[in-house]
Amino acid sequence: MDDMTERLSRSGEVSLSLDPIASVPATVGRYEIGALLGEGGMAEVYRAFDPTLNRPVAIKFLRETDRDHLSRFLREARAQAQVGHENICDVYEAGIVDWRPFI
Repeated sequence: MDDMTERLSRSGEVSLSLDPIASVPATVGRYEIGALLGEGGMAEVYRAFDPTLNRPVAIKFLRETDRDHLSRFLREARAQAQVGHENICDVYEAGIVDWRPFI
């Protein structure tokens, strides 16, 4: 990840200057971004590929950049990371790339 990686304090406060959302990047770290799978009220989910582990993944990008949406998105990532169930996607990483928060 680059210098724009999200920095989080123990309290969960996000230390990030929020700029307008850029377009979806072609890659996020090692993940190669593919087609849009779906979208909801505050995020878009894309098909992606992890060439290191040779497996498909999904990357969820936050659409809004205000603090309330970012805090909610981070809470969602943390909650989902605590759950292990066959019907719930595992969380491998969360951060920010090219000003786009992602899970």
